[in-house]
Amino acid sequence: MRLSSLFGALILVLSLLCPIKYKAAKTTSMNLMQQQLVNDFYHFNNGYFDGNLPPTKITYGYSATDDIGDSLCDLDNSGTFKTNCLIIINGYYDRDQREADLTLFHEMCHVATPIEIPEHGPKWQACMHNLANEHAFDDLW
Repeated sequence: MRLSSLFGALILVLSLLCPIKYKAAKTTSMNLMQQQLVNDFYHFNNGYFDGNLPPTKITYGYSATDDIGDSLCDLDNSGTFKTNCLIIINGYYDRDQREADLTLFHEMCHVATPIEIPEHGPKWQACMHNLANEHAFDDLW
């Protein structure tokens, strides 16, 4: 993961922990999007990843960072397997459900694959191709 990605994720997490007061309508729409993304993660994990992704928290919020989304995971004691992950979807860019779901799939492939350099290496690309072959994006493209 690039240093700029880590910095962007830190800013996004801080903005989520110390939110600016939003109008009620924006807060309600954010809450609805958050809940829909949690539901979509459960559906996508079971439907396309055979329920094999580690426990993952989904967070949706607004931040003016360069990151459309990000995924952060702890590693087990061997440093091999990902555990307890966080997927962050940035509502600044992902303003509708279709965009947010595409970003969610992107980040789920990061969670599903080993750490690679570059971060969009062959294993991550294979994950995205498999999703496309399974028609995961048919209603999103």
